[in-house]
Amino acid sequence: MSNSQSYEILYWNAATGAQIKESMRDVQWDTWTCVLGFPVMGIWPLDGEGAHGTDVNSVDRSPSHKYVVTADDRNQVKLFNYPCVVRQAPNRMYRGHASHVLHVRFSPDETHLVSVGGVDRAIFQWRVVPDHPPPQGNVGSAPYAQS
Repeated sequence: MSNSQSYEILYWNAATGAQIKESMRDVQWDTWTCVLGFPVMGIWPLDGEGAHGTDVNSVDRSPSHKYVVTADDRNQVKLFNYPCVVRQAPNRMYRGHASHVLHVRFSPDETHLVSVGGVDRAIFQWRVVPDHPPPQGNVGSAPYAQS
C-alpha cells in the first residue's frame, strides 16, 4: 500500500511490482503506516488551521492495534486511539524537535516511540506509559509519552 501525490491509496503486488486495481477496502493489514485511509482520517488538522495534504509525514499503528502515532510538519508527535475516524480526534501532542518531524515508529513491544527530525537531524526516544494520568493541558485517552 502506498499514497500518491493526488491523495490516492494505491495497492501493489510485492512479487511482481504490478498495481492491484481490485478493491482492497476490507483487507486487515498487519501494520498501518499509510497517512491516508479510513482508520486514520481523524489525524489530519482542519483546513481552517492552515493545513494541507502534506502536513502529516509519518504514521504508525501500535502492534496491539490500540494506538496510532503521527509525525508532522508542525514539529509535533501525536498519539491517538486507533482507529482514529472522527475530525479533531482527541490526541496527546508532544514537542521536542526544532523542525518538522519526518518519521515515527513504535517499538515492537510498544513501550517506546522513536521519532526522527528533519532539519534538526535529531532522533528522539519516547517512553510510552499506558493508562498514566494525563499531564495538564492534554486531551483524550491515548497513552502518555515522555522524551
